Amino acid sequence: MIVVRGHTLAGMAAAARLARLGHDVTLVGDPVEPRILDFFELPAAWRDVFKKTGRPLPGEFVRTRTEMVAAPATTYLLPDGAELLLPDGRGAQFAAIRDRFGEREAERWRDLVDDLDEVWAALRRFGLEASDVPRSAADRRSLWLDRSIGDVADRAGRLAPVVLAQAHFSGTDSRRAPGLLAVRLSVVRTFGRHQLVREGAHLPGNTLAELLGRRLAERGVVAASDAHGDHELDCRPHPPRTLFRGPRPALVPHVAETEAGSEADVVDLTGPAPVRTVRTPARAVTLDYRRAVPDLAAGLAPDDARRWLLRPPPDATRASSASPAGGEPWGELLSAALAVYHLHEALTGEDPRPANKDFRLPRIHRPKKAT
Repeated sequence: MIVVRGHTLAGMAAAARLARLGHDVTLVGDPVEPRILDFFELPAAWRDVFKKTGRPLPGEFVRTRTEMVAAPATTYLLPDGAELLLPDGRGAQFAAIRDRFGEREAERWRDLVDDLDEVWAALRRFGLEASDVPRSAADRRSLWLDRSIGDVADRAGRLAPVVLAQAHFSGTDSRRAPGLLAVRLSVVRTFGRHQLVREGAHLPGNTLAELLGRRLAERGVVAASDAHGDHELDCRPHPPRTLFRGPRPALVPHVAETEAGSEADVVDLTGPAPVRTVRTPARAVTLDYRRAVPDLAAGLAPDDARRWLLRPPPDATRASSASPAGGEPWGELLSAALAVYHLHEALTGEDPRPANKDFRLPRIHRPKKAT
């Protein structure tokens, strides 16, 4: 039996994947409420975990009469008093910035995010799709660990505050935060932002976690307050052990419910830290990064390049929001996938990675219903 410690999003994903691979799995710990915004990114991570554990996500959506649709464009309120409605797509972003601030500003933004696309490709090797560790100076440069988020913002012209906001969204208020954190701009432009609706009604983002919880039951994963098994996978975030000053817990914003209304995603950058309002006709929440507090459940604060490099990569014993993928929901899902690949291969000699075309999943064994 495999014990997965930590009823986190990473723990749920790992337990479901391991059970689908034929292991007896017990998920230990009190459930941790995931932080999935109603407008969320990188749905491919969700599609992958459902595809690798049973019925694919589109099938789950059909069963629950749910649809995934595009989220509204983000409105940025800039410190100079300007307002920018910024869509997700590359061409749409260029047109929006050109019409608001001119051709030169649009070109600066396009070129910056184009370069961040290369950073995203590097990050996929170092913690998203593989557990490689950046060892050389060239590796660190490819991840923009050789420059600060402030250095990156200097390239963005009037949109520099949008770049600086990415540090807060990643859990730090440090100006020395690595330029890597701006990669979210590439993620949004490439993959867009999404939301869930059911028969015209907006659903909370945590609906995805509820569907994953149902998948655990389908795969026969046992939930317990404690258990001991032959092997353990720890999906609780831990600070690394270091003789020097290590990373602190990531900063999470103060969240307050506000009045629902027409759907909008508004990021106010006129203060010392962003204030983001995500609003749908069903509900609205405000995330106030001016009142952010440390919370280890969200992972580790990437205050500088050295502290980012202290994040432990997923392996056969661990996966969590403290991994290089970070504390975003999709980061936890991806870290869980890597850990499961390592653990299953260590136990069976089989390589279940997607690149291994020869690997075949075992037949699904449905758990017996209690009589």
